[in-house]
Amino acid sequence: MDDVEVEREALRRRLVEAVEQACCPDPREALIGTRQLELALEEVLVRAVRQARAGGYGWAPMGRLLGRSRQAMRQRFGPLVPDPAPRVSRRERIERHRWYVYRSLRALGGPVEPGSDGADGSWGSAGSG
Repeated sequence: MDDVEVEREALRRRLVEAVEQACCPDPREALIGTRQLELALEEVLVRAVRQARAGGYGWAPMGRLLGRSRQAMRQRFGPLVPDPAPRVSRRERIERHRWYVYRSLRALGGPVEPGSDGADGSWGSAGSG
């Protein structure tokens, strides 16, 4: 058995034991078992959300499957589950867009002024002087 299977089996045992304890006729034991079950289910839920995020699921589709809103999913699990793709800064997105526009204009043979390529830090308008 590899580490993942061992971990999965240990979690399964915890769940079974918690269910058995939660069904106990003694109210104190039933409450303790219910709390243990709640904690184990939370762990299962976080694992499932991490796995879904790693598989490319967004917050909205996961929320629909779990009966929650996208915002509720993000608020609850966002701090616990890293985004699958690294975030790109606004500045970097703008620079990428400018480069895309510049390349597109060049490819189309459009008017692109010298100095508007961003090499000197100025992104002038096409055709402006």
